[in-house]
Amino acid sequence: MIIKIHLFKTPLLLCNVSVAPRSKLINQLLILLIPLILISCRERVVPPPDKPPYIPPIVLTAEDVGVTDAFIRLKFLDTANTSPKTFILTRDGKALMTNTIISNDTLLFDEGLLPKRTYKYIAYRLINNVSVDSSSPLFVTSMDTSSGNWVFQIDTLGDGSSSVLRDIAIINDTCVWAVGEIYKKDSLGNWEPEMYNIAKWNGKEWKLTKAYFEYRGRPYVTQLYAIYAFSENDIWVGTGGPYHWNGNKWTASNIGSAFSGRVNKFWGTSSSNLFMVGTNGSIAHFNGTSWRRLESGTDQTINDVWGVNDPETSEPFTLAGASNVYNPGYIKLLQIKASGFVDTIPWISQDRRISSVWFQNKNRLFTAGGGVFRRSPVGIWKEFKEIPLIYTSRIRGQDINDIFVAGDFGIVAHWNGMNWRLYPEVAAALYYSCDYKNNLMVAVGERNRRAISLIMRE
Repeated sequence: MIIKIHLFKTPLLLCNVSVAPRSKLINQLLILLIPLILISCRERVVPPPDKPPYIPPIVLTAEDVGVTDAFIRLKFLDTANTSPKTFILTRDGKALMTNTIISNDTLLFDEGLLPKRTYKYIAYRLINNVSVDSSSPLFVTSMDTSSGNWVFQIDTLGDGSSSVLRDIAIINDTCVWAVGEIYKKDSLGNWEPEMYNIAKWNGKEWKLTKAYFEYRGRPYVTQLYAIYAFSENDIWVGTGGPYHWNGNKWTASNIGSAFSGRVNKFWGTSSSNLFMVGTNGSIAHFNGTSWRRLESGTDQTINDVWGVNDPETSEPFTLAGASNVYNPGYIKLLQIKASGFVDTIPWISQDRRISSVWFQNKNRLFTAGGGVFRRSPVGIWKEFKEIPLIYTSRIRGQDINDIFVAGDFGIVAHWNGMNWRLYPEVAAALYYSCDYKNNLMVAVGERNRRAISLIMRE
């Protein structure tokens, strides 16, 4: 008989097989051979080429996300198209904004978010009010608010005679250093001949001590105005110049003409990359070996300096606030660039002094002084109206939703990312500085001619 083997729906005419009906052996062999014949006779099927992956023509990325707002960058990838582009941005399926841009890149701002909630954004390109393509969904989760449950501890140090603590550095939960000038009486009620210029907190109590420096071969003790600590054995303090503690001894820096004034504050990434600011517009940088003078362009007092490493440039982004509390009319927010050039950032008003600056990234800047302000990634300054117009001397934080300010008339306030909370229950004082680390905030200053410290812990 004739067997026709059908592959798919078409008979294979080249593979016809004749079988003698009288041979059982041949039939059995044929059953075994048919699969081999099928394999040998089958034509090779070439699969169609893979389709190229789909690339959305619009890309959304989260530039910066807070508790109640988000900054979203929108990019059109067809850069060859230079004509204006119209788009609509949606949040959770609802139209949020419609705009037309000339460039291929823009930063969008969305506010009114709720804490700790995830939102879905999609951008659509519009031509003649018709959606023609879109971005992939961007999922953004807003930050949560930080805690505001604090335990207070207030201590006074010294016996009077204008005792004061001017600056503070938290090293860890059981090691905090404060500097200033503290005067004590001996057991007979007489004033001790030398001041104490350092107070150390061990987690339970303050201990007063004296840092001796050397001048013309003789030790002396003097008031201190600034402190910055990288570790317990790597600490900088400032008076008319900088001194370094290495865990064993204090060493004066040969600063020469690089700095002319009183030291107000330090900031740096290490003792080989340290900035120092002070009176007379003085700014200096230490590279681990020598100090270099940076021209600030002003002779006004520079009150504070702060910085972060910029991930875009891998270099420090450093700002300093210049203003004189008693001399209105000159206020500058200075940017100290890696090259040593000092530039300015636009400031909101010449009647609002800057005493302090803090930020976690360059997108959101916070300042204290004649009001508490923040600047958004698009360069808009906003005043926090919840804070009374009382001079705030220092601002420090752990994150953009976890910030403290402290200042005159005992003002202490905490920002949780959504609201400010004032703490009127703390003792009235003049707070000159504060530091905040590992959920431990310490503010220092003076009250009734005695030094004072406020410790707040969760």
